[in-house]
Amino acid sequence: MNQRERLREQIEKERTRLNRILEDGGKVEDAYEQSIRVDRLLEEYLSEYAIA
Repeated sequence: MNQRERLREQIEKERTRLNRILEDGGKVEDAYEQSIRVDRLLEEYLSEYAIA
């Protein structure tokens, strides 16, 4: 598995965690922190692999 695939899997894993927090009515602070994790991973993915 290459770096791109690992990053995509990590994004999906963290996004699933965020969805779980939201579905379970978790704390706003937890949802916010998790959304930041997802955003950072997406930013990394886009900066590395987006077609310009």
